Amino acid sequence: MHTSFLFEVFFPSDFLNWNSLVDCNPQFVISKYNHYENLMQVKVLTELKEVEKEYQELEHSRKESYKKASIICSETDIETLGSCKGNTPEQLSAQLTRLSNRLQQESRRHSESIDDLRTLHENKERMIFKRQQTYKAFREKLSACRKALDLRWSKFQRNASLLKRQLTWQFNGHLGKKGISGKIIVNYEKKTLSVERTISSAMVWNRFSRKNELYCTV
Repeated sequence: MHTSFLFEVFFPSDFLNWNSLVDCNPQFVISKYNHYENLMQVKVLTELKEVEKEYQELEHSRKESYKKASIICSETDIETLGSCKGNTPEQLSAQLTRLSNRLQQESRRHSESIDDLRTLHENKERMIFKRQQTYKAFREKLSACRKALDLRWSKFQRNASLLKRQLTWQFNGHLGKKGISGKIIVNYEKKTLSVERTISSAMVWNRFSRKNELYCTV
C-alpha cells in the first residue's frame, strides 16, 4: 500500500524572479531564506510527520485487520469465491453488516458454540469410523459364512445325488429279481419321495399262464 502526498509552497513572484534577486539587498535575501526555511520546518515538515504517522497507524490497522480476516477466511478462499475486487468500502460494510445479522440469527437458533460443535463433530466422526470398522468385520464374516454355505450345499447336493443313485440301483436290483423295474423320485422342494414300478409283459403272461393252469387243473 503506497500513498503519495502533494505539498504546494507558494512563493512570491518577485522572489522567483532571479533578476530582481540579484538587485536585492543581500540582507533581504537572507531574511527571505530564513523565513521560508522556518516555514518549511514549522509547517511543511510538521504536517509531513503527522501524515506519515497517520499512514503508519493506518498500515498497522490494515495488518491487524488482515490477520483477523485471515483467521475467518483465507485470501485464497476469497479469490475462489469470487474475491471482493471492485467493491467499495460502503458495499463491503453493508455486506459485513448483513453477515453479522445473519450470524446473530443463527447464534440465537443454535446455542452451541463453535468449540462444542467441533467437539461433537469429532466424536461423531470417531463413532462413524468405529462402526465402519465393525461393519467391515461383519461383512468379512458374512462373506466367509456364505462361501462355507455354498461349499456345504455343493457337497450336500453331490452326496444326495450319489445316495439317490445307490438307492435306485438297490431298489431296481430287488425288483429285477421279481421281474419288476422301477425308479425312485425324490423332490427336495416338496420334501417327498415317490416310487414308480413297472411290471414287464413277460411277467404278466407268466402269471396269467399259471392262473390258467390252476383253473384247468381244478
